[in-house]
Order: sequence, then C-alpha cells, then structure tokens
Amino acid sequence: MGNKQKITALLQDTLLPSVHIDVVQEDTSCLESKFGGIFYLPQGEQIPVCPEGEQMQFLAQINFAELPPLPGFPREGIVQFFLDTNEARFYDKIDDEESARELYTVRYYPKPDAACQQNPTLENTDIDEHLSIDWKDGKMQFETVSEVATFYVGEDCVADMGYAHVWETLTPALVKKAGYDLENWEDDTDDFCWDFGNWGCKVGGHPAFKSFDARIDHETYQPYETLLFQYDFATREEFEEDTFSFFIRPEDLANCRFDDVLMIWQNCF
Repeated sequence: MGNKQKITALLQDTLLPSVHIDVVQEDTSCLESKFGGIFYLPQGEQIPVCPEGEQMQFLAQINFAELPPLPGFPREGIVQFFLDTNEARFYDKIDDEESARELYTVRYYPKPDAACQQNPTLENTDIDEHLSIDWKDGKMQFETVSEVATFYVGEDCVADMGYAHVWETLTPALVKKAGYDLENWEDDTDDFCWDFGNWGCKVGGHPAFKSFDARIDHETYQPYETLLFQYDFATREEFEEDTFSFFIRPEDLANCRFDDVLMIWQNCF
C-alpha cells in the first residue's frame, strides 16, 4: 500500500464523489461540455458584460446530460462560466466581497436547443491588458472519482470547511508512519499537499486551496457548501498557478438556481 492509500484508508468518512475533467482536442458542437470555443448562445441572449461595458470572457460550459451521475447535481441543462479578465479591474475588485461578484457570471439553460443557436462574437480573449493565463481550450472528458478531505500544510495544518476534525484522526505520528515526514523534509510536505490537495478541474468533491479555505473565515461564504466547478491550473511543480473555485448553496443546486454562485480565486505570488 502506497503512502497516499495509507492515509486515504483512515479517512473514508470524508469521501465525496467528484467528476474530474480532462481536456481533449476534438471538435465540439455548441451544446457540448467544453473549455473555450463557441458556446451555447440562444437567440435573444447577449454575451455577459461587466459593469464597465466590456464583454466577459467565456471560460467553460458543462452539459449535465453528458456528466456522469453526481448526487445533488442536475441531469440536464447547460451551465456556463464567464469572467471579466481585464487585469486592472480583476485585481482591483477580487479582494472585496461585493465588487468581486462583478467579475463573473454563471448562466444556466435548462433545455438547450441547437436550433436556437446564434453565432457569438468574442472580442476580449487576446487583448494585452487582460490576465495572462493560458486558458484551457477543448472538449471536456469526464472521470468519476471519490475524494477524501482536502489538506494543506503550511504555517498551520488545515482542511476544507467542515472537515477540521480529521486532524484529530490524522495525527503527526500517523502521517509520519504513512511515509510523510512533514517536519524535516520539504519534498514530503509538497508531496502531501499535492496528494491531498484535490487539485484539477472538476465538478463536485472537495475544493483545492493554497493555504486555507476562505469560506471558513467569512460567515457570509459558509452557506456555499457545494463545489459546483473548479477551474484549476496548478501542477505538482507549480502549486502557485491560478485556481478558480465556484461554490453554490445545496438548496439552490437542487432547484437548478445558478444566479447566486460564489467564486473564490487563489494565486500565491
């Protein structure tokens, strides 16, 4: 049994189902799950704009009919994610709870119909003053997995919201016995944070975070219990790359209401 499996075996009570997302370079229709490209935009709809009047950038869309069954999530409809990628506005607003909500839009179409499609015109994906991120582009490929709670070891040992109790089980002695020497070996700490960071693009499951789960310290964030979508650029070599996590209230998800979604952005400069 490997190091990760030894820890996972102790934490079965924290398991959550998740659908992990890979990108494949295949042509897609306007209705398919994708990053970038031509998205579903039915007649009468406009591309979302920020308060300053500029189009938001299309990030991704997920067609729930294509998604493997995931408890609590719809079985049909398309959800889309848009972001104001103007660099100056993004950094000016992202740390303020109210203005940060001006930076993104989430849309949901319960009964998408390709016959209603119009041709969206994208204007802002290659402008110099926008965020310099290598945005993903391509068709989504799904894989169902189970995840144990997220752990991060830095100045403090922390877990994602609602799972702090796991540190009572996961004592330093047990972690060391499993093969991670978090006190003496930097590589072991990095391995632990990668193995239990729940990184990657996905729907559902446990969120990744760079140092702590921001929902824990913000009372108004805490009702957003469910990870709707994680758009992640982190790698084992580069933990500091951007992670965009979109959270939703479980009752809103059950009722297919996507007009109140919380986005948390993480990047360690």
